[in-house]
Amino acid sequence: MIPKVIAIVYLIALLGVGLVYRKGVKTRLDYYVAGRKLTPLVLGLSFATAVTGVWSYIGAPGSGYAYGVPEFASFAGWIPGVAIVAFIWAPRVRKKAAELGTTSFTGFIRDAHGGGYALTALISIVTMAAYVLTFVAALKGLGVMFSPVLGVSYVTALLICGVVIIVYSLMGGLRAVVFTDIVGLGFMIITFGTVIWLILSQGGIGAVTARINEFNPELLHPPTGAPYGATMAGIWISFLVLYVFYQALPHYWHYYISLGETTNKGAAIFTLVATASVCMVPFFIFTGIAGHVLLPGVLEDPDTVMPMIFQTYANPVIFGLFSIGVFTAIMTTFDGSLLATTACVDELFLPLYEKRGQTEAQKLRWGRTIMVALWAVAVIWAVTSPPALMVKLLVLGWVGLSAVVAGPTLCYFIKPGTKWGAFSAILVSLIVLVVLSVRGLLGWIEQAFVALAVSIAVYYIASAIERKVSPSSQ
Repeated sequence: MIPKVIAIVYLIALLGVGLVYRKGVKTRLDYYVAGRKLTPLVLGLSFATAVTGVWSYIGAPGSGYAYGVPEFASFAGWIPGVAIVAFIWAPRVRKKAAELGTTSFTGFIRDAHGGGYALTALISIVTMAAYVLTFVAALKGLGVMFSPVLGVSYVTALLICGVVIIVYSLMGGLRAVVFTDIVGLGFMIITFGTVIWLILSQGGIGAVTARINEFNPELLHPPTGAPYGATMAGIWISFLVLYVFYQALPHYWHYYISLGETTNKGAAIFTLVATASVCMVPFFIFTGIAGHVLLPGVLEDPDTVMPMIFQTYANPVIFGLFSIGVFTAIMTTFDGSLLATTACVDELFLPLYEKRGQTEAQKLRWGRTIMVALWAVAVIWAVTSPPALMVKLLVLGWVGLSAVVAGPTLCYFIKPGTKWGAFSAILVSLIVLVVLSVRGLLGWIEQAFVALAVSIAVYYIASAIERKVSPSSQ
C-alpha cells in the first residue's frame, strides 16, 4: 500500500508542474528551449538525469549480471566522454545555436551547413525512426515497473504513466521537463542510497565480492574482456571514443542548444554536474553482478535483476522509493527525448507554416500536435507488443544513431563541411549500418565504429567535392 501511495502522489505532483509552467509558454522558443534562459547549473542537473537515465538503473545492472566486470571498463570510458563533450562542445553549440536562432538538432545541423530541405527531411526522419523505438522501450519499462506498485495490469500502468508524461510535457515544454527532471534527480539519488543500503545489508562490498568469487571467479576476474573480445584497456579506449560521439544524440544536443550561458565557468559547472551523476553507475553494475548470489536460479531477462533484488530484500517503503527512482530514470529518458524529437520533426513543417502565414501561437499548437502523434504511435506499439523492457535495443538504437549523425554534428566544430557533405554522411553511413545489422556482420560495437568512420569520411569527401563543383559552398 505504501509504494502505491508514494507513486500516486508523485504522479499527481508531476501534473501540477505542467500546470505551473504552462503560462510561460508562448512561442516555439519558449516551448522547445525555454527561451535559452536556463542556467548551466539548472540545465546540468536536468542533463544529469538524462545522461544516467534508464540504462543506469536497469540496463547497467542487467549488463553486469550478463557480462560481469567488463561493464566497469566500458563505464570508465563514459565519464571522460561526457566531460569532453560537455566542456568543449556545449558552449560552442549554444553560441552557434543562438546565432542561427534554431530550436532543434535538425535546425542546427541544417542551418550550420547552409540550409537545404533534403538535409532537414533526412535528419528529421532518421531521428524520428530511431527515437520511436526508445519511446516504446521507455513505456514498456514503465508498465513493467509500475504494474506491481500500482496494483494494476501492465497495460494500465503503461497508460497511466504515459499519460502523465505527455500531459506535463505538452503544457510546460522544456521548463516542465527540466523541473521534473531535477525533482526526479532527488529520487534517483535516494535510489542510489537504497542500492548502497542493499550492499551494506549483505555485508558490504567485501563480503558480496567474496560470495561472487566463490560462485564464479570469472565474473569479477575474467580471462579476457569478454563479451567484447578485447583487453580491458582496449574496451576502455573504444568506449571512450564511442561515448564522445554518443553525445551527438539529438536529445543530448538539445540541452546544449538550450544553455543560457557560454562562459568557461558556465561550461565547467554544466560539465561537473553532468558527469557527477555518472559516478553512481559502478554501484548499479556491481549490484547486478551480485544478482547471481542474491537471487535463486538464472534470470531469463537480465534487465529484471534490479527490481527482483529489491522485491526480494527491501521493505515496502524502500521498494516504493526505488520504484519512483527507476520511474524517474525512465521518465527522463522519455520526456526529454520526446521534446527533442518533436522539435526535429517540427522543422519539416516550418516551410508550410510560413507559406500559410501561421502565427507563433498556431506554430506552437502544431508542434504540440506532432508531440501527441509521436507519443500515440509509441503507446500503441508498446501496448500491442510483449512487455519486455528492451533496454538493450534502446541503447543499441542510440549508439547506431549517434554513429550515423556524429560526422556532421561534432566534426562541424573541427572543420565545417557543406550541406551535401552532411546529407551524404548521414545517408551513406545509415545504409552501411543497416546492411551490417541485417546481414549480422560484426558485433554491435564494430558496426557502430564502421558507420562512424564512414560518416566522418563521407562528410569530408562529399564536402570537398561540393566545394570543388560549387566554390560558393561553405
